[in-house]
Amino acid sequence: MEPAEKDFIAKLPKEVRKSYVDGRNAINRQLKTKYQNEREAIAEPFKKGIETERKHRAILNSCVFPFTETGSLVGTGYRFVRASPLAEYGLPNTDFLLYKDNNRYRCAIFGECKSSTASAMEVVNQMRDRMAVAEAHRDLIAREYLMEKDYSSIVFEPVIAAPPADAHQVLNRIIETGGGITVWSVEMIPGATLSLCEPPRRDIQIRSIDGQDIVVKRASLLHKDKELVKSLANPVDSNSSAINTFPKTHRVLEMLALVRVATVGEKGLMVTKERLRDYLKSDLFYMSPAYIDELANRIIEDAMTIKVLEYRSEEHAFRLIASGSNRTSVSLAIEKKWVDHQVEEMYLQERDEVLSKLKKEATGKIPRRATLDPWL
Repeated sequence: MEPAEKDFIAKLPKEVRKSYVDGRNAINRQLKTKYQNEREAIAEPFKKGIETERKHRAILNSCVFPFTETGSLVGTGYRFVRASPLAEYGLPNTDFLLYKDNNRYRCAIFGECKSSTASAMEVVNQMRDRMAVAEAHRDLIAREYLMEKDYSSIVFEPVIAAPPADAHQVLNRIIETGGGITVWSVEMIPGATLSLCEPPRRDIQIRSIDGQDIVVKRASLLHKDKELVKSLANPVDSNSSAINTFPKTHRVLEMLALVRVATVGEKGLMVTKERLRDYLKSDLFYMSPAYIDELANRIIEDAMTIKVLEYRSEEHAFRLIASGSNRTSVSLAIEKKWVDHQVEEMYLQERDEVLSKLKKEATGKIPRRATLDPWL
């Protein structure tokens, strides 16, 4: 029992104390039973969140890898600039930004990745909203990300990327709402490939929401750059795991960087902040040194909070707390301990909320001449 709780109980009048303690003990028993019996169900959303993020990261990697230095589409002139443009300004943002700049054509592609789409229309509307934000910050994007002073001639193109079945659903919703967005199809089996989700061969006439007949141009569903359209006409080999850390990566997947940079020592897997920082810098080459330092510190703090990392002063390094040095088993241990920690936090939050109500009820039974305000 915490000292503050002991003091609160000690200050209660005798006639109130027993009912409060009995109620407190009953609540503790009920919640412990609940979290023991329903632990798997309570933990499932946390596990699912990790898996969802893994799938999203795979889609994102598959989209940007072909446009990196070793990618098969670097010859198109497009290059991967960064992930999550505008995120550091607290603005709604897309998942990635590509850019092509030559004497004939300047184009910035803003891509949004979806590992699954419960509502294709919601995905389309969200993309239109985020492109509106990008358009409103053209000068900032051009200056900070594209290193361009004159942004007036830069074409902004939106892309939504999804697995084949979802990609076709998204394309249909785009057509229904007037076009203007290109869709990429990302296949994961047997290996990662990227291709254009081919729109209908002809312009499409549709009835708008307000009852008007409008024509959706096929060209509005394709890139203006015909070379890029041709390059994506057939599936292009990609890599779904080239980059492990993005600016909005799940906290568990961030911590797995510790396993990748660890070296085997006499005491097990050892990590230095310098090695972690260098590793993060290679993935997040577009982020500032201050961001890299902050992220490295947060990863270390998170890992120590869930007790999978400890500092060893004699080695001036951190040790991953796990049996053996098998990196796969250590990675699984990190995931398990993070999930356990989240479940424990849920239990403590629910317990504290219920006990807070119980304390107010107990305080309400105390004669007006006494008070327990300092404990509430």
